[in-house]
Amino acid sequence: MNCVLKTTLVAFALLVVISTTIFAKTKTNKTVMTNINLIEYAILHCSATPEGREYTGFQLADYHLKPVELGGRGFSRPGYNKVIRLDGTIDSLLTDNGDEYVDDEEVSWGVWGTTNKKAVNVCYVGGLAKDCKTPKDTRTREQLKAMESLIWYYIHISPSIKIGGHHQFGVYNNGVLDKVKNNKACPSFWVPDWLRTIGVPEQNIFTADPFNYQKIFGKK
Repeated sequence: MNCVLKTTLVAFALLVVISTTIFAKTKTNKTVMTNINLIEYAILHCSATPEGREYTGFQLADYHLKPVELGGRGFSRPGYNKVIRLDGTIDSLLTDNGDEYVDDEEVSWGVWGTTNKKAVNVCYVGGLAKDCKTPKDTRTREQLKAMESLIWYYIHISPSIKIGGHHQFGVYNNGVLDKVKNNKACPSFWVPDWLRTIGVPEQNIFTADPFNYQKIFGKK
């Protein structure tokens, strides 16, 4: 079911983002979730697809939901709440009721661990060089503008939110960092540096770096 959703940027700029809702409702996880949490994190991702190659949110969600034996990930719901296409169009894959809570139907499977239940996951299409192997910040001008609008939108509805990249969210078991889960180049740039360039307050910048990706993607 498709509908047009307009998201108005408040605070520093007034931008209107046209968003196509792909999944208003999705299958629920086998474990019934009944808790409603405040949005504590906005987690930025890339689709790990080559520079300049377009994908829609629907295509990425289809890959997430498709059974593993058919070449998909076998998720019970999409991995992202929002997907930013090359031209800046924002596809909404799950319900967004505009409040500061993550309702059950708004939970996406973006990262390992329990963080998803108190987070929104935002993905831009791209993240790899044209060789399909090398991590690269491939965000177009339009994607940058759209991503910035979403950042301010989430800060507006949840003022204490922390914003970071996928590789900043380590999973710990009894205090020991799992060296595999969430250890990936995604989103192919160091989010804290970029957030500072657009004026995001330090209180909203997630600075954890469990896998030392700042050395790779941070300012030299």
